[in-house]
Amino acid sequence: MSKVVMYDLGVVGSFPPEIVIVQLGSNDLTSMSAAKTGSAIEDLARLLFECYGVKLVCVCQTIFRLDSPSFNKQVKLLTQYLKVVLEPLPYVIYWRHRGFWNCKTRFFARDGVHLNSLGQYKFFRSLRGAVLKCFKAITPS
Repeated sequence: MSKVVMYDLGVVGSFPPEIVIVQLGSNDLTSMSAAKTGSAIEDLARLLFECYGVKLVCVCQTIFRLDSPSFNKQVKLLTQYLKVVLEPLPYVIYWRHRGFWNCKTRFFARDGVHLNSLGQYKFFRSLRGAVLKCFKAITPS
């Protein structure tokens, strides 16, 4: 997480966003455990709220990879971990990307890791849904 603070949070500090959408974990799960990755994501959510004044942090679910059972097992563990540790934080929403879990190869590029054009469109639509949910959550009725 120190790299995130050092290189990326300057943008957040330069203007006070009310919402931050976080899509992290994919590359981390190849070298760190699900618990360590999840703990770093939880720490980042707390930091954004406590030090940067972010009203709502939306943590997005990590997407499976095609034909990668060991990685996907880590994704499942990360998902379970994040649901538990983020649930008591009232300023965090956990966003589940729907439709990527039981899909066929049509959403993935040939490498089985990256999304193809259709997958990117589906991912974009999911992120749009996350943004809309966040706006509803911080906008008074």
